[in-house]
Amino acid sequence: MVPTRAEPGLVCASLGILFGEIYRSQLGGIWEFAEFKGQQFLALAAPGGRKYSPIQKAGKQFLNGRQDSILSMLGFSLKLAQAAARIAELSPEEREALRQHALEDVEKRKAAARAREEN
Repeated sequence: MVPTRAEPGLVCASLGILFGEIYRSQLGGIWEFAEFKGQQFLALAAPGGRKYSPIQKAGKQFLNGRQDSILSMLGFSLKLAQAAARIAELSPEEREALRQHALEDVEKRKAAARAREEN
């Protein structure tokens, strides 16, 4: 018998697993259990150590609409993976120069935030 109405949790889990598998097949990673705020959930551990929960994100999109789109999470993850791949191709000297530039940028942003708070 085919159900005529699916449970929202089952739909979200199915969509989350589908998107997670697409991500994993394209960028790598492994499924594992993770803990967040005392609860265990299935997460996708991406190369580099970041963990994502496409199942939870699909649930958020179901509840909140496009503002919590699972595609935005996957798009952000893809950009991170592409940036990591480009950085891996740099020489040690180029990586150090990039690191120094990033540190300087962080300091500038902190100084700008402090200036805004003082005004």
